[in-house]
Amino acid sequence: MTARQQVASIVVPIRNEVRSIDTTMGDIVAQTYDDLEILVVDGQSDDGTLDILERWAATDNRIRILPNPRRTAASGLNIGLAAAQGRWLVRIDGHVRIPADYVERLVDHLETDRWGGVGGRKDAVGSGPAAEAISAVLGSKWGVGGSLYHYADEPVEVDHVPFGAYPVALARKLGGWDERLVANQDFEFDARVREDGHRHLGDPAAATASQWRERISDLGRQYFRYGRGMADVAALHPGSVHLRHLAPPALVAGSALGVASLPWTAVPLVAIGSLYGTAVTAASIAIARSVPNRASKIRVPAALTTMDFAWGTGFWVGVGRLARHGFRVPDLPESGPGRWGSPSWQVKSSAGDPVDPDTT
Repeated sequence: MTARQQVASIVVPIRNEVRSIDTTMGDIVAQTYDDLEILVVDGQSDDGTLDILERWAATDNRIRILPNPRRTAASGLNIGLAAAQGRWLVRIDGHVRIPADYVERLVDHLETDRWGGVGGRKDAVGSGPAAEAISAVLGSKWGVGGSLYHYADEPVEVDHVPFGAYPVALARKLGGWDERLVANQDFEFDARVREDGHRHLGDPAAATASQWRERISDLGRQYFRYGRGMADVAALHPGSVHLRHLAPPALVAGSALGVASLPWTAVPLVAIGSLYGTAVTAASIAIARSVPNRASKIRVPAALTTMDFAWGTGFWVGVGRLARHGFRVPDLPESGPGRWGSPSWQVKSSAGDPVDPDTT
């Protein structure tokens, strides 16, 4: 395609992505959208990731490598946002595959001025029985409920976009990503986009692919983090919480109460176990139709229950953390010039370099 007048800034917050960053960078530099700057924000990688990035930067002058001392995804996004010279910001992770027209397709939607954020469908991929089971669960409405960005097959309005694209001016107006959050900072940012009067579009034609490892325990750890982070989002934006977010915490609370009541009666635990077991069985049968082999099929129930109980447990851990801070999301330990008390949110100098606002 011919070069456009509006630069798109791809921001890639990373840390220790040596196994996948070479492939991801190959996808990024091959984009059909010509007017790109590529800002890779590295959170002090120590596994060889930087060596790979420096080789890419030596062959493509669109690539800049920026340091991220705080090492979190939110701080990396804010550093990239501060340095961005484009009109559009497109967030990509260092372990994600994107099609060649990913940026072009998302920018086409943004240029209509109908959307505050645009993203693709988030596909999970993997090899081996557990990874295939996880991928099937994450790609099914029986596994992720109303999270349409996981399985929609037509463009649809959604409440959250993974690996999204936004107008840079809007992201700066909203103050960037909240660095107090250890997880779900993207969902929280999208909640603020909606509160500012904008909508999100999910376009499944712009599908991303994330590789899963061969362990259901990895799924549990990730969904524990998601649940814990959702407690913070619920405190900040109660209206963004839907029933699908509260079902796993309710399951965990009900199960705990059932166990606590065992000295007197087993009825609550048996009732909850029967209802949940029936639901998991029905969902597993539906999901297993898309799973290629028996070894993967039999792992579907484990993936489902791991997701539910990890999310629900993480949510209550997050609620406990909030309770210790007066049900407020605690500030960062160190203070700085930014909206979130963070030194990572910076303004740009006229040369396009990040500059601490206190020095301007």
